This record gives sequence, structure tokens and C-alpha cells, in this order.
Amino acid sequence: MKKGCLAKPWARKLKLIDLLLFSEHFGKFYKEVIGFLGMFSKTAYLEILGLTLPLDWNQEYYDDGYRKDLIRYALDLKLHPDMDSAIREAWVKKYNQDYKEASGITQSVDKSWLWLLRKKEVHIAYHRFENVVTQDFVRGRQETMALDAFDQSKRLEDALMYTHGFSFLGIETRRIPDVGGIYGLLKNNYTVGEIARHGNWQIRNSLKDFLARQGRKKIARKEGDGHDRITNLASNRHSR
Repeated sequence: MKKGCLAKPWARKLKLIDLLLFSEHFGKFYKEVIGFLGMFSKTAYLEILGLTLPLDWNQEYYDDGYRKDLIRYALDLKLHPDMDSAIREAWVKKYNQDYKEASGITQSVDKSWLWLLRKKEVHIAYHRFENVVTQDFVRGRQETMALDAFDQSKRLEDALMYTHGFSFLGIETRRIPDVGGIYGLLKNNYTVGEIARHGNWQIRNSLKDFLARQGRKKIARKEGDGHDRITNLASNRHSR
């Protein structure tokens, strides 16, 4: 029997052993890198909800503020130069349908970062409103969606239970951002009467559901009209 016939199987086995050893060492190195980067964890502050959430080293939160064209804003985050033209057109069509009447947007962006690593960015943006009740309600909704994007909705639920005595149990998923919007308004010291008088139909309906869940069936009427305070808030906001 020729020597080559014996050598080939052993050579293949040696290559396989080398590959397994490399994989094992690379796996240990990768875990050590992840562990090291874990020391650089950070936090993000959601201004309207008043919540601070911990973020992993590969997570970023951006409140991008007022945007006049939310569809263009969302597309700028989503599209990239190497994207196939058919895929680009599909996203443009989808966003024009989904965000045609949006007052705000929360968007997750998954990006390549460093070597073989991924980074998750969550961005929020919203229209500018003259009505500060509407403005803060919309921002509260987007921050609530950002919490969900980071899988940290439990933080808002815990805050709701502590301050208002109810959780998300029994609330439709699509309604949770509205709950967050009302929570944010109350957290920022808007009174129930102010919210009811200055909010639009969506805000008033959300307030009604919110109060029913915490056992307050009627909107308080003895809070003063709140007109001057809301007017002053609007003036202060737009003078910034």
C-alpha cells in the first residue's frame, strides 16, 4: 500500500483538529471581548417618561427631535447606498403607506460595528406641535415604543403599577404607547383637567381609558381652567 493512501486520512484529521482548536480559542477570545465591552454599558434618559434605562455596550438611543418630513427621516435611517434598487423601492412604498399620517416615529436600526459585531440604534423623532399637551403626548408615545424596542417595557409597567395601580394586563399591544403618552403627561405635572381641555380626541380617549383603569371614572372639574399655565408652557417651549 502506498504511503500517500495513509497520509491523506491523517492529514484530514489533523486539519480538522486544528480547525476545532482554532474555533475553541476564537470562541474564548470572542467571549472575553464581549465581557470587556460589557464594562462600557451606559444609560439613556427618556425625558417625558422620566425613566432611565440601562443600555448594553452595543446599544444606542437617539432622540432626534423635531422633523418636518418623518417619511424622509425614516428612509434616511433605513436605506443605504449598496441596497438593491428593488428593495429600496419596496421600503419607500411601505414607509409612504405606514407613516403617511404619523405624528412621530420610533425606528430601530441594526448596524455592523467593529469586527463581526452588531450595534442596535433606536431613534425617535416627531412633528412640532403648537399645542404642548399634544407635543408631550406624542413624545411620550415614541419613548414608550423605544422602551419596547429595547425590550424594557417592564420599566414603564412597574412605574405605572407603583404610581397608578395598574399594569399592561388586558391592554392591547397597540394601545400601550397611548398609555405611555398619558403617563408622561401626568408625570410632567399636567393636570387631568388640562389634558382633557387641551388634548385632541385621541388624547381624551386615552385619558378616559387610563382613568378607568386606575379606578377614576370621572374627570375632575375643580382644578381651575389651566389656560394660562398651558399658554405659558407653549410660549416657553417655542422661545427656546
